[in-house]
Amino acid sequence: MTMPLRLYLAASVLVAGAASLAQEPAPAPAAAKGPPQSLADQQLAEQLPAREVRWLEVNGRQVLALHRKPSGGKPKGGVLILPGSHQPPTSPDTVDALRHTLSENNWHTLVITLPETTATRRPPPAPIAAAGDDNDGGDEAAQATELTAADATPAGLPHIAAGLRFLNQQGIFNIAIVGYGTGAVHGIEYITSLPPATNGALQQVRGIVIINPRNHLIGNQRDIADAIDELSVPALDLFLGVDYRDPREASARLYAGRELPQGQYTQTELPRTAPNWQQQEDRLTKRVRGWLDKHAAGHTVIGRPAN
Repeated sequence: MTMPLRLYLAASVLVAGAASLAQEPAPAPAAAKGPPQSLADQQLAEQLPAREVRWLEVNGRQVLALHRKPSGGKPKGGVLILPGSHQPPTSPDTVDALRHTLSENNWHTLVITLPETTATRRPPPAPIAAAGDDNDGGDEAAQATELTAADATPAGLPHIAAGLRFLNQQGIFNIAIVGYGTGAVHGIEYITSLPPATNGALQQVRGIVIINPRNHLIGNQRDIADAIDELSVPALDLFLGVDYRDPREASARLYAGRELPQGQYTQTELPRTAPNWQQQEDRLTKRVRGWLDKHAAGHTVIGRPAN
C-alpha cells in the first residue's frame, strides 16, 4: 500500500469517527426521584431543550427549573427568577425575556416553578358561633382558611432554598432574586425569614427585584408592604400599572421603603413590556439588568450552602 493511500484511509477513519460523535445524542439527564410537582411541568419539560431542564428535589417531589449559562465572558453571578402563580416559566413577556437577556449578558439564570398561590385582600375572620350552636358555618370557614393557608407563601421557601443550592453547585455565591407577581412575595418572605446573621449585605443574596407584586396572599399573615422595611439587601420595585390595584399597593410599599437607608429601596413604574424577547431588549429587562450590574455583579462572597 502506497503512502498516499494510507494517509487517505487514515483521514477517512478520523472523519467517520467525528461524524459518529456528532450524531451521538447528548446524555440524558439523571432520572427524577419522586413524582413531579405537576403534570403541566412534566409536559412543558418535554418541549424544552434538555440542556436547560433541571429537576430539583423539594419535599420529596421533583420541581421543574430552567437553567441558562452565561453566553460568554466572565460570569457576573446568578439570578434566581420566581414566576407568578399560574405563570409558566417560559412566559414570553417577562420570565422568558429575563432569563434569556440576562444570560446573554453573562448571568447564570435559574427559573424555578413555585407552588400555586392566590393573591387577594386579607380574608375576613371566620364568624363566631352563637352560644348553643354546634355548627353554624364557623367550622366550614375555619376549614376553608386552613386549606388556603396550606398554599400560602411559606410553602415556596423550600423551592427558593433548592434553587440557591443549585446555583451554589455551579460555583455561584453572589445571587439576586427576581420575583414576578406572587413570586415577588415568595422572594420577600424568603429574605426576611432568614436569621439576622444570614440576612446581611455580605451574604450570597445580594439584592431582590420585585415586579408587579400583589401585597397579600391568601393564608399569609401580613402584607409584603409590612416586610419591606425589614430588608437588609438592596431592593428594586417595578410595577407596570396593568391592574387598578397596582398604583395603590405600590404606594403602600413606597411608604414602607422610606424607613430604609437612602438608596436601598427604589421604586419605578414602567410601561407594559414587549410581547417577544426576541424582538428587542425592552425597558423592563434593561432596567433589571442595569440594576443587577450595579448591585449584584462580580461580588466575592465566601461560599456557603443555601439556607
